[in-house]
Amino acid sequence: MLERIRFSNIDILDHDEDEPEYEGAIGIMAGDDNLVRDVTFENIRVERIEEGKLFNLHIAYTPKYNTSPGRGIENITLRNIHYSGKGSPSASVIYGYDKDRQVKNVVIDNVTVEGKRLKGAEPNLLDVGPHTEGISFK
Repeated sequence: MLERIRFSNIDILDHDEDEPEYEGAIGIMAGDDNLVRDVTFENIRVERIEEGKLFNLHIAYTPKYNTSPGRGIENITLRNIHYSGKGSPSASVIYGYDKDRQVKNVVIDNVTVEGKRLKGAEPNLLDVGPHTEGISFK
């Protein structure tokens, strides 16, 4: 279990990742029966995303790297995160694995892309996939 983690006051100058599953200037990929909970990302500024996503929260099972999918991701806060919009990003993602391995209770609070606040799932900005619950926007 990974819990009670805080990332604060970070400047990301450039994000460039070729593998879509692992893209995310800010990311949690839970595998190997891990449960990730009570994580806060706050006051983060992202200048450029050449190839990647602003954030990527998902339960994964990649046989090359994992023994099993993660147990879940829960109680995550993304607060005061600002991305300039420069580069060629793909949409941020949030998705679980199945009904027993979900992403739950994610608060997206004052997250902006090119000055525009995220207010929900939106094509080319944020995909909220299956096996998620309690995704809220402030």
